Order: sequence, then C-alpha cells, then structure tokens
Amino acid sequence: MVFLSLSRVVFYFLFNPAENPVSICNAYLSFIVGMRFDVATISMIYLVFFLLLLIPVKQNVYYKIIQYFIFWAGAFLYGFILGDMVYYPHAGRHTSAEIFIVIREWKDIIRMGVKDYLLILLLSAGVIISILLVIRKIIIKNFRFDRKTLNWKEMIQYSVSIVLVLLLGVIAIRGGLQRKPLMPAMAFHSENLFLGNLSLNGGYTILRALYQKDRLKMPPGDLQKSFLSISEIYRQKGVERTNPEYPFHVHRSSTGNPKNYNIVLFILESFSAKDLSLYGHPANATPFLHSISKKGFLFRNGFATGQRSMAALPSVVSSIPTLYGKLYINSSYQANKQTGLGTLLSKMGYKTFFTYAAFSGSMGFSSYAKIAGFDEIITKESLNAGKEMDDGTWGTFDHYTFSAMNQKYRESKGPFLSVIFSLNPHSPYSLPADYKKKYPPSYPNSDFFNAMHYVDDSLRDFFQLAEKEKYFKNTIFILTSDHTFGEKNGVDRFRIPILFYAPGIIPPGESSRIASQTDILPTILELLDGDVLYSGVGTSLFSPASGRGILDMGDLMGWVADDYLLVISKEKITGLYNIKKDHFLGKNLIRESSEREKMEAMRKEWESVHYALSYAIIRNRFAP
Repeated sequence: MVFLSLSRVVFYFLFNPAENPVSICNAYLSFIVGMRFDVATISMIYLVFFLLLLIPVKQNVYYKIIQYFIFWAGAFLYGFILGDMVYYPHAGRHTSAEIFIVIREWKDIIRMGVKDYLLILLLSAGVIISILLVIRKIIIKNFRFDRKTLNWKEMIQYSVSIVLVLLLGVIAIRGGLQRKPLMPAMAFHSENLFLGNLSLNGGYTILRALYQKDRLKMPPGDLQKSFLSISEIYRQKGVERTNPEYPFHVHRSSTGNPKNYNIVLFILESFSAKDLSLYGHPANATPFLHSISKKGFLFRNGFATGQRSMAALPSVVSSIPTLYGKLYINSSYQANKQTGLGTLLSKMGYKTFFTYAAFSGSMGFSSYAKIAGFDEIITKESLNAGKEMDDGTWGTFDHYTFSAMNQKYRESKGPFLSVIFSLNPHSPYSLPADYKKKYPPSYPNSDFFNAMHYVDDSLRDFFQLAEKEKYFKNTIFILTSDHTFGEKNGVDRFRIPILFYAPGIIPPGESSRIASQTDILPTILELLDGDVLYSGVGTSLFSPASGRGILDMGDLMGWVADDYLLVISKEKITGLYNIKKDHFLGKNLIRESSEREKMEAMRKEWESVHYALSYAIIRNRFAP
C-alpha cells in the first residue's frame, strides 16, 4: 500500500497537465478512490499466497517456497507499476491490453529499455528488491509452524482465519459489497480525465487485462435499430447497406468510370499533427511534408483511432477500430472475416505490397497484412540491406526502405497498392551514422525531432526519385500517421495529418471536416470508382457526408462528431467538449443545459455504433 500510494504521488507530480493543472486539494479524492484500487490490486496478487501461509504445515521448507513465489509476484507487480509510469506519457492512459505486446515482443522491449531507460531500470530494481526483502523478513518472523499436532480449538482458529481472509480478499478484489464489482470506469469520479487516471494504478489495469484477455462484451442494444442508425450516420451517395446481420458491409456502385491509379500509402510513426511544420510547430522538422501539403489535399482534423501502432494498422488497411483498449490485431478476433485493402485491390488486378522493415513477425504486422490480403510482405530480412543499414533496435533505416520500394514500383508491370510503415521517429531514435542532426541536445525532445526530420528528408529523397518514374503521374500518395507522440491531454492526443498527394489527379485544397483512419479505405475505393462490396467503419473523405471519429482511450471511448467530443465509459458519459473552442478539453459541458440535446444525440449515435461494431466483431459478422 505504501509503495502504491507513493507511486500515485509521483504520478501526480510527473503527469499533472501543464495546460489545466489540478491542485492537490482537487486531487485528494482521487487518492482516496485510488486506495480502493490499490487494495484490490494487492488482493489479486497476494490473496492465494496469504491463504497458503495460513495452512499449518510442519515443514518450514513449505513457507520458504511460498516466500519465493511472493517475492516474484511482488517483483512483477512493482515492475508493472514502474513500466506503466514509462508508458503513460506516450499514451496518456494506463497500460491495459498492451501487456500482450510486451509478452510477445519481449526481446524488442528489453532492447529498447536497456538503451533508453537503463538508469531507471537499475534504480527500480534496487527499490523493488529492498521492498521485497522487507516483506520476506516479515513472513519469516510471523509465519512458522513448529508444533507437531494441533488441538481441535487451534484447528477451528486456523479454519476460521482462512475463511475470513478468503472472504475479505474476495470483497477487496470486487471493491466492496456493491452490486457491480470494481471496474476501471469507477475511477473516473470527476469530469477531469487526469483525476480518473490518478485514481487507477498500472498494476490493476494490467492484471484486469490479463484476466479478461481480448474478450469483448456485448453492450445492451437492438441490432435492427442500430443498423438503421449507422445507415444514417455513415450515409454516402452510391453506397448501400442492406443486411442488418452484417451492419458494416456495403455495396459501392461505380459511376461508370473506374480508375486504375496506383496507391502508395505511408503510415508515418508518431507524426503528431501539432509537431509538424504544416500545423505551425516552430521546430520546422518537416519542411518537405509541408511543401507537398500545399500541392495535395489535406484533412486538418485527422484523428487516429488509438495511441499505438497496433491500433492503427487494422484501422487504416481494414477500416476496423479498437474498442475499449481491446486491440484487434493479434486478438482472437483477428482471424474473423474482413475485406482488407489488399484483398479488395487484388480482386481489381493490383499487385499489393506491405512494407514494415522491422524483424519478420514484429508486432504481428506481417501476419495481419496477410489476413488483409497483401501479396508481398517486405520485412528487414527480405530487404537484406546489411549491417550499415540496421538501426540496431527495430530494423532497416527508413531512407533505404523508401528507396528500395521505389525500385519495386518501377519494376511493377500493372497497377499496384503499397503500404509503407515507417520505423522512425521511435525510441531509441537511432539514425544513420552519417546523418547530420538538425537539433542540438539542448533542444526540447531533440532526439524525437531529429528522427522526425530524418524521416522528412527520407520522404524528400523518395519523391525526388519517384517524380522521375513513369508510375508517378498515375499514382495517389497518401501520408498519415499511426498515432501521436507524447500527448497526454486535449485533442492533440489523437490528431494526425491525413494528406492525399496526387498532382494532376486530386486538386490541391484542404478540409476541416472530421477525418478518421477508418475513412482511408472507403476514400481509396471512391477514388478508384470501382463497383465493389466491402466492409468498413467510415465514409469517403471526399463525399459530402459528415465526418465521425472513434477514439480508443482504454477504459473510455471518444466519439467525435462535428465540433464535439463525447467521452464515455461502458457505464456512463464522463465528458462532452467543444473541441473547436476548447482545444485542451478544459471545460466539460455535460452539466450545461444548452448542450443537453447535443450530448443526447451523440450518446444515441455512439450506442448504435458500439452495439453494431461489438456484434460484428464478436459474432464474426464484419464481412460475409
């Protein structure tokens, strides 16, 4: 309890939002609510061991074995807490289902941790070992059974003790005797999201994720009503949905003039909107992207569906968002039927490439790309660029990868679709030895901005090559990001660029409509103007339809419509914000009578989408 309470104090001072700081007086309730989660966390970890310690066993070796397990259980718990401290500033929420990434990608995580957080790891290890040694001494002192026999009174005492500890432990885990057991949404006692996160601890959210795994639960609702509602929400000319059993499966009719444009889609790691030159950031780390944005069509209000790369990939190539932190990729639902970009364009006669120049299998991207229908999967191994092009952590340097793909496009004989996922800017921000860094170490986030500038230079070099090739004039280039970098508060947690660049095909311009990663697939299909059956959560960005955005906030979801963001847990609405006027989400409007009608309309929309999407994923009804 002491360690968890101290970690909450550290959390408060490290992550209290600078734009709308929370005073200690306003945070006190979060500390009290947090104790409920701390007790539940400790009970989940230690209850079984405490029960075993109460069983009278003659051999002291028994207690030594229990001490061993208690030590390592505590080490994992405190490791979870400290790891969550590292994770939170990148995602703006506590770790949950991401723990499965750590389990699968443990080699990459350790490699990055040693490079970026070695001192923190060593200090943390010292603290954890010290705490656990104290616990071990307490156990040795208080739990020994030296008698050979027990009389009946002592047997009753031990039995009663075991039953009482079991009952108290179960009550602690469920958070009390109330009808519904404790859940993360109960931490959000205030309209301020930071206070909710302050009440939680990373150990609790990780343990809950391990218990629930990737399972989704059906929310209350009616399929027919939800189908009619989403048909209206995602209404688009020439697009028709007819079967409520497959609520997101639609038929798009051609206008009679199908195209065979090449499609090159860049998913740029951590390209937050606010960090880009074209959004006015003073670092000017992306001058090339800024230059082509003037010749392309930019959707300024682009939103990522989540805050991890693994949430972005299904959203972009399959138009499937994440729900309440339950990542679709690598989940038990990944094998569900879908209509990925690769599958759709392969049927149109396209050659399809998916490039992620990390180690094969990293993040599960290669496997997912195959499910999404891509013919050729290009990884670090298949590029075979040599040691000088290896960044030492993730894979092949981006400039080499981009250049190699240009060669692939040059050699392609028919139309092609290519998705390229960049590796930088990503911790530990490794750059080629001969690359001249723009920002000195004294510049804030210099490593990140140097890596971002490197990717911008790599894009510049790629387009200089591409413009000389025959394929260029028949190609639509799309540049977007997987998620943001280091944003904890406000709409900048999710804002990303979505840029279509196709001189001679798409006239220059920009739009302020809400644009989501899940809209990219429907937009590509409209630009190609084929007659096609597909499944997706979104509409073409070039249609007059009103934009919507789904934001995965872990234990909360965000629903973006017009100029508003609705934040909702599985139980209740926790926030309504006018994101046009209130960029940092400082004024919660849920108690404003003038906004009641808007809030109710958005709630009904979200409940319909949530029900239909849950139904489609759980019942394998996303695509026939």
